[in-house]
Amino acid sequence: MQQWIVCGLGEGEDQRDRAAEFAATEGPGKAALFANMVQTVRDACTTLESLDSTALTRPVVLQGFDTSPLQAVYHVVEHFAWHTGQLVAIAKQRAGAAHGIAFYDDASINTQHNEPA
Repeated sequence: MQQWIVCGLGEGEDQRDRAAEFAATEGPGKAALFANMVQTVRDACTTLESLDSTALTRPVVLQGFDTSPLQAVYHVVEHFAWHTGQLVAIAKQRAGAAHGIAFYDDASINTQHNEPA
């Protein structure tokens, strides 16, 4: 999100050191990481709000990929969703069968789908 949206489409400066991130054995705590993620999402929203329809379709190169801003948005959403799924899977595995993690009220949805129209 930072690289593709904030820096790639906006005016942010990409200062990421990916190798150092993956090599790190210590780092900031949960609160700092969450605050950083929230700020990054806000920055991405600000960047996207500044683009008009013409700007969304112009050709750009992001991290060596020929793309468009609109395609970059789809890429970032997919990437974010992928990591969210990984986190949910890990949380469910750690918590066990009684994890209680749910995004929908499955019983209600199942009832609605089984009711006659």
